[in-house]
Amino acid sequence: GDDLVGNIFHKIKNLRNLRFIRFSRFYSNSGSVNPLIFHHFPNLEELKLDHVTIDPSPFPMIPVINGGLNSTSKLRLLYFAFSEITGSIPIEIGALHSSLKILSLTLDVGKNGEIPSSIGSLTKLENLVLSGYWRGNIPSDFGKLTELNYLALRGGIGGTIPTELGELSLLKDTDLSDNRLTGSIPPELCTLAQLTSFEYDSCDEKRSIKISAH
Repeated sequence: GDDLVGNIFHKIKNLRNLRFIRFSRFYSNSGSVNPLIFHHFPNLEELKLDHVTIDPSPFPMIPVINGGLNSTSKLRLLYFAFSEITGSIPIEIGALHSSLKILSLTLDVGKNGEIPSSIGSLTKLENLVLSGYWRGNIPSDFGKLTELNYLALRGGIGGTIPTELGELSLLKDTDLSDNRLTGSIPPELCTLAQLTSFEYDSCDEKRSIKISAH
């Protein structure tokens, strides 16, 4: 059959003033979507791909970022929710620092994916959701995301909670559940005046902690 997603991208590539691209629950029988297509949309503000399944080749994230989105200076929302996706989050994602406010990635990256510290360069972020199967720790550079009010990092993250998160004075909701975190909650987090909800899975204590102001 025809590659529906690929054909749609091909047909809209001349719409250079396009501001929003949103696909939901699409199925494609090939992995032929060329990531360079994003060069055609210099005014793109939102890219949302929700449960888009591309078989047999999962839609790769690395060329999407490297191939086009890093030149999209107006992008403020990047949302991927796939059943499968290859590779890790590329360090080049930090190039989206000038405008990105919402980054939500639900990825099946296997047990070799790490969260790049370059996300800490996205200083305009207000909402950050990373859900998958991660290797490594929470980058201390996340303490630079001073505009953040919602933070969710879920899926096998190890190590301790960095004290630098205590610099996020606007943070209201934090979800660190379904991880392998060790150590205690940094006191710096406990003094955040705006924080109303905090979820944390402690590997040491073998239990979950959920704190809410409501």
